[in-house]
Amino acid sequence: MTLAILSYERKGQVPVKLEAPTRRYESDIPTLIFNSLRDSRHFKGLSDEALRKLLAIAEYSEFQKGEVLLRQGEHNLKVFVLLEGSVSVKVDDKYIYSLHRKGDVVGEMSIITDNPSSATVEAEEHLGIIAISTMLLRNIEADLYHELHHIFYRWFSLILSEKLYLTSHKAKLYEETQKSLEQRHDDLEVSHHEIAQKNIELEARIVELKAANDIINQAYDDLRNTKVELVETKKVAEMTNTFQKFVPEQFLQRMYQGMESIEVGKAETDFISVLFTDIRNFTTFSETLSPQEVFNFLNAYLTRMSVPIHGYGGFIDKFIGDAIMAIFNQPEPEGSDAEEAQSATMAALDMQATLIEYNEHRHRTGYAPISTGIGIHSGPVIMGTVGSDRRMDFTVIGDTVNLASRLESLSKFYGVSIVISQHTFALLKDTSMMKWRELDAVKVKGKQEPVVILEVFSEYSTPDYEQKCELLYPYSLGLVMFKMQDWDTAAASFEECLQIAPNDRVSQIYVQRCREFKDHPPGEDWNSIFTLNEK
Repeated sequence: MTLAILSYERKGQVPVKLEAPTRRYESDIPTLIFNSLRDSRHFKGLSDEALRKLLAIAEYSEFQKGEVLLRQGEHNLKVFVLLEGSVSVKVDDKYIYSLHRKGDVVGEMSIITDNPSSATVEAEEHLGIIAISTMLLRNIEADLYHELHHIFYRWFSLILSEKLYLTSHKAKLYEETQKSLEQRHDDLEVSHHEIAQKNIELEARIVELKAANDIINQAYDDLRNTKVELVETKKVAEMTNTFQKFVPEQFLQRMYQGMESIEVGKAETDFISVLFTDIRNFTTFSETLSPQEVFNFLNAYLTRMSVPIHGYGGFIDKFIGDAIMAIFNQPEPEGSDAEEAQSATMAALDMQATLIEYNEHRHRTGYAPISTGIGIHSGPVIMGTVGSDRRMDFTVIGDTVNLASRLESLSKFYGVSIVISQHTFALLKDTSMMKWRELDAVKVKGKQEPVVILEVFSEYSTPDYEQKCELLYPYSLGLVMFKMQDWDTAAASFEECLQIAPNDRVSQIYVQRCREFKDHPPGEDWNSIFTLNEK
């Protein structure tokens, strides 16, 4: 049930309408809520009668997860006492701490000083609270003889730690009491016993004031220490955020419990998918730019390419000039090898789609377009930290990383944007969003085992999608005839592909091979494997 609550600001008594889910207690206060407050840390000292009087001026409120009780920079018109649930306190949209114990109070001195709130308080879950409005608190504040004034006196000093306000208030009360006693002594004829009794009462009040001042001093010290801790926590959070820009958060979560536990030499093995990408002819391209323009371009480009990688659960191992090395690895059971291969492939397609949009932007602003190549391979690696106590780095090593890098280089040789290994392709569970074709069986430098490589593309990742789809059938036929050493039929199929897409580099390569093998037939042990002698 939502009611409109009328509250008043201190200056000018201007009514302000607040929308909040509220319900006023009936005269019979529920026993559960009464007992919860009586046993809580801030209200334990109050008598049952005093607690009932306090609750009689309160309202019950409920907030749902995500709703805001207090907003930073705005005036606070209420003080809230927590009954069930929990709230989070944020400063500048950054989480600071939570309150979750019964009797915890959410509010601050802005209700007295008219200063705006210094923090935002938000419900973390379904929340039950009682609220006391500013107007009712100020009525108690203004009337020293109000029956709840003493209750408010102790409660507000313990909860809000307002040393100056209470000290001056108590001093005023003490001064007025002393003047009253002196006036009565002068004006009235009272007995020595009555005067002695008044002195005893005055001494008791002085003891009470001293005890209250001790409480205020302790609360002030606690508040000051809390502020220091918050500042230190904020600095640690900022340092952590900065550190995570250099060391992937996924690596810290996998290998260590936190920054303080990082050590040189710790390593483990895992099966992952590795993605490499770089810009075609970047050296020539960068020679036309000033140093500052080169860095401006790289930051714009790398920022755009990072989004698909992170979007599909990968993380960037390192930037190598214009190149990116990304890793797709999630601890089981959250991520399987197949899911990691699928994510890496989908990220590569999305990166090429992002590049098309980026080139359109470059064209509109008078810059030349760029092209990139991507290589993906899935397999076992060793990951860990290398270096020394003074300088260390996270790294991933193994044949899987080397082959992924080689495949990225082969994308330029075959004139395609994305090259994946047969190992990655075999793991894909869903190819409905992409097209693919086998490129070749190659043996890269430094490797004895050949690997079958494939091109993948989608409607959004390549501008000549229709042409590529149209040449898939004659290309597949040509590849089969090539492996069967029917050079004429294979060459005819690949030439048909070139009629559809004259710039298809793969078909051009196979036409040339067919002609060479027709003139110089391979031996009987020929297995269609192409050996690369360069990296």
